[in-house]
Amino acid sequence: MLYRDTFTISWLLGRFCNYKCSYCWPYARSDKKDHRPTELCIKTIDSIKEQAREQGFNSFNWFLSGGEPTFHPGYLDILQHLADDEGNCNRQRIHMTSNCSRKIKWFETYIKYANKFDKASITASAHFEALNTQDKIADFADKLVFLQDNGIRITINMVMIP
Repeated sequence: MLYRDTFTISWLLGRFCNYKCSYCWPYARSDKKDHRPTELCIKTIDSIKEQAREQGFNSFNWFLSGGEPTFHPGYLDILQHLADDEGNCNRQRIHMTSNCSRKIKWFETYIKYANKFDKASITASAHFEALNTQDKIADFADKLVFLQDNGIRITINMVMIP
């Protein structure tokens, strides 16, 4: 249920993706790391919140995607900045769409910040062109179980050629 003071932000953090799926359209991904500087992202967050609050909004839904958003070099800093403002918000939720290809250590840090939000969720895109061995599939599944066990809501998006 959405509340009257909810402001929703859908943010594509960059088009860089570490996968090269045959079915991905050209604009959706890039080999080039095209991320905006972290400090600019943080200033943008502050500006968004300031303008939203001036209009009576103080609950925020953040939807972060890419390319592959976890490869933004400042992703965890951005998440920490959002989490640090949690006490000033009526409610704040974080959602990410990711191929979850980062190592488990990255996700261990992610959950420290994500669990500060009222709700944290991930749409985990299972790309079977990249998850092409039983070990890779097991690693993907293990990460999702780890995230669920630590309070992150998971949806699996099965991505494939029709």
